[in-house]
Amino acid sequence: MAHYTNHAIEFQDTADASATILGSLSQVSTPIESDVQYSETSGTYYPEHVSVAAVMPKFSASSFDIKKCIDYFGVVGKMIEEDTGKVGTAIYQAYYNDAAISAGATHRRLRMAKAFVKLGTISVGHRSDAQVGLEGTGLYDETNAPVLIEASQSLPTLPASSGRWTIASVSIGGIAVNCNLSLDIDFGISETAFGCDSNTFDTMLNLSSVQPKVTFTSLDIEGFADAKVPLLGLAGTHANTIIKLRKRAHGTAGFVADGTAEHITLTADGVLLATEAHSASGNQQAQASFEMHCKWDGTNAP
Repeated sequence: MAHYTNHAIEFQDTADASATILGSLSQVSTPIESDVQYSETSGTYYPEHVSVAAVMPKFSASSFDIKKCIDYFGVVGKMIEEDTGKVGTAIYQAYYNDAAISAGATHRRLRMAKAFVKLGTISVGHRSDAQVGLEGTGLYDETNAPVLIEASQSLPTLPASSGRWTIASVSIGGIAVNCNLSLDIDFGISETAFGCDSNTFDTMLNLSSVQPKVTFTSLDIEGFADAKVPLLGLAGTHANTIIKLRKRAHGTAGFVADGTAEHITLTADGVLLATEAHSASGNQQAQASFEMHCKWDGTNAP
């Protein structure tokens, strides 16, 4: 029996001059959610009818290519629609011939002619490499089903690795929180796909809110202090809040030089709160946890 594995995801909207190929994938999932309705009626405890009221294809993926994802999808996500010669969104399934990837047009892809795709969370731990999560929702474009199963496909050429990034530093409101162990940047995008006239597929999508949140743990117990992060929180702005991910040097230990324009810097506006002032087991080192709730400053995205 044939078996398949991850390869790449291709994105190309009607407005895109060229396709964006996302590689460096660590996980891909394509759940097909369904709303199945049935009920018991008089005279029997068996359902007499089963109705598939809705079918809602989605996908999720994780990639180490942080920069490409941030550049393409931004803070609010992106609606991606197909056009002539432009795939929309295509998840490639690489066909394995025993221990090697098969050559030629022997592969499959799951293609969404219309899909909303957003960033989920950028996550990174001490000494580990940051990954970004993507989430996509397929929609009916009045012609194509929300997901199309396409066989006999050739695989796109995988892009060269853009590198790996890890935690560098966190400074909120001009106050440095030192010795960080983990960092999660949740883009907080909430959307609702919907339809009408009892159609099986959703045709529209409403973006209801974007509420980013930055969560990190630190060995800097003294970060929870009146002069740093007080009980009522610390205000930060884009001008004085910097979260840095530093890029690892390729093929050797260490990092790309600080002055090199290859690191990732994020700024934010909001309030930082201590969510756990002390957490430790036995004689182990204590940790503190902090959470920044981001807001719009009237000009910049949160």
